[in-house]
Order: sequence, then structure tokens, then C-alpha cells
Amino acid sequence: MLRSLWSGVGGMQAHQIALDVESNNIANVNTNGFKYSRADFSTMIVQTQRGATVPYAGFGGVNDYSVGLGTGIETTTKVFSQGSLQNTHRKADLALTGNGMFVVSGNGGISHLYTRDGGFSFDAVGNLVTTSGYIVQGWLRDLGEIESSNSSGAGTVDSTRPTGNITIDPRLTIPAKATRNLTGAINLTSGVKTEHTTLPSSLDSTATNNYLAGGLDRIYDTKDRQLEVEQDMGVMFNDAGEAIRLQESQGIWVSYQTATSQPLKIDSAYVGSTTITINEVNITWTNNPQTSRSSNLLTAQVAINNQKDKTGVEALIRSGQLILQNTNQIDGDASKKNIRARITGGTAFADSSTIAVTTAFRYTYTQQTDADSASGNFRTTEDLRALLQQDANKVKQFGGDSAAAATAAANRTFVQSTFSVKVILNNSGQFAIENKQDGFNASANAIGIGTGLTQPAYDNLNIFVSAYNDTLTTTNVLFKNQMKALNTGVLVEGGNVTTSGGLRMAKFASTIAIYDSLGNKHNLTIDFTKVRDKEWSWKVTVPEPAELLGASAQRPNILEGGSVTFGDQGELLGFNPSTIQFKPNNGAAFPQNINLDFGTAGGHSGLTSTGSESAATNVNGDGYPSGQFKEFYFDKTGTMIGIFNNGRNLALAQVAIATFANYEGLQESGSNLYSESPNSGRATIGTAGTGGRAAVEASKLEMSNTDLSRGLTQLIVVQRGFQANSKSVTTADQILNTLLGLKQ
Repeated sequence: MLRSLWSGVGGMQAHQIALDVESNNIANVNTNGFKYSRADFSTMIVQTQRGATVPYAGFGGVNDYSVGLGTGIETTTKVFSQGSLQNTHRKADLALTGNGMFVVSGNGGISHLYTRDGGFSFDAVGNLVTTSGYIVQGWLRDLGEIESSNSSGAGTVDSTRPTGNITIDPRLTIPAKATRNLTGAINLTSGVKTEHTTLPSSLDSTATNNYLAGGLDRIYDTKDRQLEVEQDMGVMFNDAGEAIRLQESQGIWVSYQTATSQPLKIDSAYVGSTTITINEVNITWTNNPQTSRSSNLLTAQVAINNQKDKTGVEALIRSGQLILQNTNQIDGDASKKNIRARITGGTAFADSSTIAVTTAFRYTYTQQTDADSASGNFRTTEDLRALLQQDANKVKQFGGDSAAAATAAANRTFVQSTFSVKVILNNSGQFAIENKQDGFNASANAIGIGTGLTQPAYDNLNIFVSAYNDTLTTTNVLFKNQMKALNTGVLVEGGNVTTSGGLRMAKFASTIAIYDSLGNKHNLTIDFTKVRDKEWSWKVTVPEPAELLGASAQRPNILEGGSVTFGDQGELLGFNPSTIQFKPNNGAAFPQNINLDFGTAGGHSGLTSTGSESAATNVNGDGYPSGQFKEFYFDKTGTMIGIFNNGRNLALAQVAIATFANYEGLQESGSNLYSESPNSGRATIGTAGTGGRAAVEASKLEMSNTDLSRGLTQLIVVQRGFQANSKSVTTADQILNTLLGLKQ
């Protein structure tokens, strides 16, 4: 009877413990990160009166005879299921989604405790603490690494080092970082049209370029553009931003005057066949005034003019004499330009003669670096400028007599210093032709051009531009149209000027803020200018008094001579130089080496040259001024990102996350904390989101996983169990009373 009594008592005691466990669960229904427990019942020791027997000698087997001695609580199992997340709008509140525990310490990291409660805050000295004052453990970023880091982003915290207290000084200031790297993606257009253009370098009327000849001083305008630099005509754009794209042997004709011969005398009485060869076309007619009823003079005029479409030459009658004339206005090759005529004896013409009048000159583009000016080839703006000036003066001084001009040049009497026609490339990108007075009286001078014939020189010029093409070349219409602006009725001697259309060069510039070691900001501008197909030059400019090592003495703040080349698919092939040296001249450290990291050779990740418009993407440097800590936030890896008033966001610390082989084996230590136990296994500490660890959710808290409906239901079950066990005690008591009553 006593066994049943004690079994009932044991059952009441076990249910009392279960009531305590469930009451604790319900009490912590609003405790952040709380994990509820359950009381696990188990039978107590069993008293065996007889053991079980096997079947034997015709008898069957017999089960054992044993009596249980009641129940007890074997263990309280902790249920580490995920709790719901609650938004708190506090930056220091952290929640875990998945396996893991925050690591905290109350003794400077000597020993650790663990919690799922992420209700953290910073104390007066910058410790990140729990509500009970334990300091959160993790990793801090070395401020020395912040200063020396080449990263332009927030960076990372070294989590391979031992953990320690997370302490962020609220007065934290990061030092300035001198810029060491410039990075970014820039496309330099290879398209047929661009909005980003610049003027070519202006050129004066002197054949020798001031910069390239003898290494003399560079010349700059008020906008720091270098002057007197010849530039490739093959990469020019018109003033509407359309690429002219001159190809090999494309070009123009420029006529400086209508080609006019001296009067040709005609024998009015001559009867018979007459032939004249004009521009390699044989023109023949029969002279018989009595039959044709027209004079030999008129017959010759009609015959010559009938072939004008082939020769470009027409015949005019002035004062009873025949004059040959070519306005040089027909597009094409040399067959329709100037006057080349041969008259043989025995014709209606009184004299035999060879006529050569040259007032139109062909100018063709070549990509060869040693352009032959004698054949009218040009590559650069200086080549074309010199040709225009030379040939305009030939026509003015020698009246189209190229032989006389050649003789004068050979005798060195036709020299630039005597030129009265000046050609420049002005500061609007236009070729400008100025006809100055030279004191030479053209009407009083004549140049012999053949037997018995003379050709006068000209005071005034009449400029006309036409297209050049032959069976091998096409007409470059854009180039012709730009140069046709030179066309003028009469360019009167005495200072009148005519100009071509404006030329432009593809350009793109990007300004980048760089910082010296003191944190002073300097705006560095890198200017790219297209100089050849698939090749651009670049220069770097910084505001004075700063300097760039290697720059000229005249402009120490401008470094020129950089080059960048591209491949057939717009990929970067070469960028030189890749490093510049900056001298702030304000007490900061120098020289400051700055790497220009705009991609790798053969790639499309930095500088490219495609048909898209020139544009820059994310071009910046890795330097910044000093800054004070202003605010923070946490990311999913538990990294604390500090926001500084200099605009920098830097990773300052990272919370540690511990995982265990058996979370249910952790020992509760009060204050919502757990400690290791022999059955939990040792903590494995690492960063959030790695090794199966939970991710961190900022500005959220994990709620208790207590299920209130389950807990209340369980209370009823425990209550009924307790009541039932109490009945066992009262029933045993009544039987004992009956037993005692037998004595009476």
C-alpha cells in the first residue's frame, strides 16, 4: 500500500515540475529570443517480483511480474525553433534567421555566454551591450588598415583574428586618405557623329610649327589649349559633329583664279583643217569662211566650246582675239582642270605654242607620315595650311605659270617671307585666307609661258573649291562642303579674308576629385582627343599651384603626351603612361603616385571605343578627406557599417555568431543567456551567413517562440495529471484506514 501512496506523491511532484516549466514558458511569452522548454516524464525504478520464463517441457512461457514505483521528470527539453521577427526601427537591434547564437562576455572576452536576444545598444564609452550589460563579441577593423586600404568601397573586417569586445568610440575620426588609384569605365566614341568635340589647334601662317620644331616652348591659349600643333586631318569632324572620315587619296581641288590664257591670234584668211589639243582632247575643225559663212575666229570658238564637258575649257572672243578660260568648277580629276593646250604649225592660229596655265591645285589626304607636298598630298592640318598658302601665292605672283613658279622656287626667290597671301587655321577651327597688299603691280608685269605668249599675275584672287575623284577614289562630300565655304567672288587685295567651314576633333573630358595626404580636394581633369583611327591622346590638368611631375615649365599643372589605342572591336590595347605623379604644393606629402586603372589590355572593362557616344561611368578615385563618425547600420553579415560626415561608409566591426552541435544541451544562465555544457559541444564561432550560420536581420528582434495556446492547453493537461495523482494518494489513504480498522 505504501508503494501506491508514494507513486501518487511522485506523480504529483513530477506534475508540479511540469507546471513550473509551462508557467515559465508562459511568463516569457514576450521575452526576446526566448526558447520554450517542455518537461519530459519518465518511469521511475521498477520492482520485479518474478522474471519472465521461456516455454519449457510442454509449458508455455510466462511474462514477468513487476511493479512500477511511479514517475519523475527526466529532463527539460529546450525547443530551439525559429521565432517570428518583429520590426523595431532601432539600428542596433539584431535578429538571427537560422542556426546560431550571438556571443557576449562579461569579463573582456575571457569567457563567453550566448544568446538569441539581439536587443543591443551602445553604452557611454561605445561598447555594444545587451540589456543586462554584457558586451557583444566580434571583430574590429584596424583603423590603420582603413588608412592604407586601396578599396573605394566600405571594405571588410578581418574575421580570421580572435574575437573581442565590440567597442566603437563615438568620437571616432578617420584620417584623410591620399588618392592612389583612379578607376572607371570610359567609352571614347568611334561613331560617325558626336556631341563631344573640340577645336583643333590653331596654326599661324609660319611654316615652322612652334612646338614641334626644335622643342621650343609650348604655346597655350586662355583656356589652356595648346596651340601650333599639327593634327591629323583624317579624324576631323565638321561643325555639326559629323565625322568627315577622309580616306587615302580623297581630297579636293582649290582654284585660286580662273585660268586664262593670253589672246590667241587667228588668221582670218586661212582655209583648211585646224587642230588644237586641250587637256589631252584633240579638237579639229575646218576653216573655210566662204563656205561656213562664219569667221575662222567664231568657228574655232564653237569647236572648242563643244568639248567643254570633256576639257573644262571654253573659248571667249575679246577684241577680235581668242582667249581660253577654265573656271575650274567641275568635280573630278585633272582632265577638266587648268589649261594645257598645244598648237602645231600650219593651222589657222598665227603662232605655234604650248600653253600651260595652272590656277587650280589638287590636295589629297594620305595616311603616310611623310606627306609629299610637291604632289599635293597632306596628312595634317599644317600640311594642308602650308599647301594652300604656297599655291595661292604661286597664282598671285606668277599668274598660273607653274614653270616660272618652279624656277623661282629653285632660285630661292619664291620664299615664305615674301608671301602676301597668308593662310592660318584660326581659333574657330577654320582655314582662313587673307589677301594682303604686296606692292607688286600685276598689270605692269608679265610672265612668259610659251613662244610669243604671256600670262599676267593677279592682285585679286577668285577662290573656288570642287571635289576630287577619279576611277579609284570616291568623293568625300563632307570634306568638300566644309572647304567650299572658302568660295568667294573676288578676294580683293588689301586684307580681305575668306574662311572654310569649321573643323572639329572628337574630344571627351572627365573631372575626378582627388585628395592629398592632408585631405585637401583637387579636381583632376583628364582630356581625351582623337588623333588617329583607333588612337586618342590625353592630357591631365590640375588646378594651380599643384603640379604634375613631367609637365612643361610653362604649364607645370598640365601633363600632356598620353596615348590610348584600341583594337578592331573597340577593346583597349594600350594606355600610357599608367601612373602620374602629383605634387600638391600645400604641405602635403609628395610625390603622390596615382595609378590610372582604366582596364586591362584586350578587355572591355575600362576604356573602350565603340560606336556609342562618348561617356564615363563610375569614374572616381579611392581617396577621401578626414571624417567624423556620424551614424551606422548593420548588414546581413552582421557587419557594422559606419557612416562618416565625409561621405565615406566603412566597415567598422562584425558581430560573431556561434553554432553548436547540440543546442538543446546548452545550459541556461539567466538574463536570457546560455552557456556551454558537456552535452552542447564547444562553440564554433564565425561570421553570419557562413558555415550554416544564420543571417543577421537589422532593426528587427526575434520574438519568443512560446506558443501561448499550446502552453495554456498544457496547463490543463498538467492540472488534470496532478489531480489524478492526488486521487491515488487519497485512495491509498482510504485503503490504509480500512486496513487499520480490521484491528478493531
